[in-house]
Amino acid sequence: MYKLPVSFLTLPLLLACGPTESQPTVSAAQAAVATSAPTPQPAEAALDRPAEDAGVQAPVAATAQGGELLFFLNPKGRPCQMQQAIIAQLGDDLPMTVREVSVLDDANRPSLYQYGVRSLPALILVDAAGKEVHRFTPGIQPADTILAALD
Repeated sequence: MYKLPVSFLTLPLLLACGPTESQPTVSAAQAAVATSAPTPQPAEAALDRPAEDAGVQAPVAATAQGGELLFFLNPKGRPCQMQQAIIAQLGDDLPMTVREVSVLDDANRPSLYQYGVRSLPALILVDAAGKEVHRFTPGIQPADTILAALD
């Protein structure tokens, strides 16, 4: 007998149950926009343009130290809160600044598309130009893993 994958079987169940409080209803037009791949834009062009002109937050700006650690998170999610506590414990041990990018803020959507973030928490190390240098595996990263990658 042929067995269907579990994910194939759960989809009709999820559709029949409808959205929950944590899963807002999305129209077909919004779903089409969300699933379409954004057109990549050069980081230099976006940095030259002021954020007010673009109507959204500019992509990640470089720090004087030469780069940043981007922390993509949902502030209400437990795994993201755990990762946030680990980063807070590191404090001054981090050789660069940490920029928290909340997925709940619509102004951060271009950064999510720019770096292709699809799961949380996500940590991405970028250089002074905003170019990705290192991407941590999605999920909670221990302090020693973060420090080892930043050295």
